[in-house]
Order: sequence, then structure tokens, then C-alpha cells
Amino acid sequence: MIGAAVALGGGAIWSMHFIAMNAADMGVPVAYDATLTFASLLLAIAAPALGLYVVGRGQGGALRLIVAGILTGLGVALMHYTGMAAMIMPATISYDPTLFYASIVIAVVAATVALWLAFNLRGNLQRFGSALIMGIAVFLPPSTLAYLVFIIATALLLSLLIFNAWKSQRTLADEF
Repeated sequence: MIGAAVALGGGAIWSMHFIAMNAADMGVPVAYDATLTFASLLLAIAAPALGLYVVGRGQGGALRLIVAGILTGLGVALMHYTGMAAMIMPATISYDPTLFYASIVIAVVAATVALWLAFNLRGNLQRFGSALIMGIAVFLPPSTLAYLVFIIATALLLSLLIFNAWKSQRTLADEF
């Protein structure tokens, strides 16, 4: 579970958000507060860890899925807005309340769907396909940093997928 939370939270959720923030051209120079940026990374890892823990314990069920989705989505939203607070620039950020609350609803719904997919798709190929589709949904403008992080995250996720397949095969072989 820890490996999945680090791969998902740090390798996918946080890196995609951070790359998108770096790729956005706001017309002013932007730097990032290291403490808040690191805090946003920790939140990105803690959110899916909590969600995976809640939904993965015992018998699944709709209530566990909903609670896990809410906790994970709120954690992802908190990570995002912590990352936004980390921005150091000669500008002021303000939020439209409707869009702010809509972003939280979207985060909760997306997290709930992601958790449902993770626990209801049975083959590694289906899981990888759903993760790829969800990753493509957040299309990033091309930049050197974006490609580098994408390659590293993909390599990490593929390595974890291969390890999981090997471990599952080994467990099955040991049982027979």
C-alpha cells in the first residue's frame, strides 16, 4: 500500500500538478516555497494512502468507497491548493467560489472513480489501461521537464506493475 501511495501520489498526482504549474505561463516570474512545495508532495502521498487503506480493508462496499473517495479527493484538493500557496510571484491569487467548490467536487468524484477502478478491474493490463487513460485526461503542454517527469513516473509505475505481476505469479506457483 505504501508503494502504491508513493507511486500514485508522488509519481502521478503530485508530479502532474507540479508540471502543469511549471508549464503554465502567467506572464510573471514564478518560484516556489520549498516547505509548502514539500508539504504538497506529502499530502499527495498521504491522500491516496488513506483512501487505499479505507477502501481496501475487509469487505469493500459502497460506503467504504464513498468515504475513501471523499478523503482522497479532499486530500488531493488540499495538495493542489497548498501547491498554489507555495507560489512566490509578483501577483495575487484569488479564487472564484463556484470554481473553487467545483474543483473540490471534481477531485472527490475523480478519486472515487479511481479507487473503484483500482479495486474492481481484475487484470494488470486493465489496471494499467485505466491508469493510462486517467493520466491522458490531464494533458500537459510539452516541455522538457514534463517529458522527464513523465518518463520517470512511467518507468516507476511500469516497474511496480512488473513487480506486482511477478509477485502474484510467484504466490500462485507457491500455492500449487
